Amino acid sequence: MTASLSTDIINKLKEQDAHALSQMYRAYVTDIWQFAYYRTFRNHDAADELTSTIFLAVVTSIHRFDPKQASFETWLYTIARNKIADHLRKHYRNKNRNIVPIHTTPHPAFEPQHQQTLEETELITVTLENLTPQEQQILLWKYKHKLTIKQIAEKLNRTNKAAENLIYRARARFKHHYNRLDKTSPYITTENRHD
Repeated sequence: MTASLSTDIINKLKEQDAHALSQMYRAYVTDIWQFAYYRTFRNHDAADELTSTIFLAVVTSIHRFDPKQASFETWLYTIARNKIADHLRKHYRNKNRNIVPIHTTPHPAFEPQHQQTLEETELITVTLENLTPQEQQILLWKYKHKLTIKQIAEKLNRTNKAAENLIYRARARFKHHYNRLDKTSPYITTENRHD
């Protein structure tokens, strides 16, 4: 995960400055592509398409970004999640809780023995969408990007103790929503749950 963009760069982004746009793109393109790739079940073409769509949305809506409401990264990943959700609704169907791409031939990952993994991936995605943007970002920093509490605290401009409390609350809310959704799953049993 890259460092947050400076206020100066963000102001230049709002002015559609080409150099600032290039800096922003280079800083986040790899993370955004990977984010889209894993949320579309490792679909390279979808990740490529979504990355372009996400950055286009960022450029066209940057004037609405308010640093008082959220960090740039939180705002960026909110756009990314929304665009990915739109893509999944458009290109995937959910039949008997088995997610199958409409536009591709069957892949080994969609065979019955892999349905539990797909179901859990779906549960995690839906669970994250039940959290606030800040909670989602904190969990991504902690578990996907492996940032330390100190690094997270610096990104949030909080003390280490405050960041630790935010991580604890985000994790607790994730577990609450996950377990609530998990009860409806025909694939994941009590033994499979990750407490």
